[in-house]
Amino acid sequence: MHIPDGLLSNSVNIVCIPVSVGFLYFCNRKISETIDETRASIAGAVTAFVFAAQMINFPIGFGASGHFLGAFLLSLILGPYLGFISMTVILAIQSLFFADGGVIAMGANVFNMAVIGGFLSFNIFNFLNKSFTFFSTRAGFLILSTLTGYFSVAAASFFCGLQIALSGIAPAAKVIPAITFIHLFIALGEAGILFTMLSFLLAVKPELFAGYLNGGGKEVKTCVANEMEAI
Repeated sequence: MHIPDGLLSNSVNIVCIPVSVGFLYFCNRKISETIDETRASIAGAVTAFVFAAQMINFPIGFGASGHFLGAFLLSLILGPYLGFISMTVILAIQSLFFADGGVIAMGANVFNMAVIGGFLSFNIFNFLNKSFTFFSTRAGFLILSTLTGYFSVAAASFFCGLQIALSGIAPAAKVIPAITFIHLFIALGEAGILFTMLSFLLAVKPELFAGYLNGGGKEVKTCVANEMEAI
């Protein structure tokens, strides 16, 4: 899904770059007054994990492979604003130092993976989480998070195909279904990894997700109290 330079037309890049920069400015303003040392430490650890996890590819058949995206996971743990910035940092490092995604196409890649895969997906998740009681239970949270992780990859791939079609590389009726179809299988890997990770984190660090769980306050308070005693 990392689009290289030279694939997209100038007109598509000209639209994507200011949109992504605008999101970056907006998110930076949002977190500038609320970031603290604890959140910064968590952000550093989670960002490093997602960066490393993206380096590992898994086969999906059809002669193709995929890797963990992690944009929704970043937004889930860090919030949509800091999550967006973390994903943008990952994409910038990949582009500038590993030639994974083009420099000029970075605006498009940030839009697909950080805006659609992270920011939009989180807000859909948050709306459903707040609107339906079941999704604020432990089981409901896991189900909704897993489905949203699947959606994040599928939606990002759709916009990737749309950008390629708008660039005149191939007809939309061919390129969008082709790219999205492959990523529907990659999304299964994303969903499986996400479900496994969240199940583990809910067991060892439930306070990370306290804001999404109703009735989980007692469990969270107990965990925090135990940590305070240990200190």
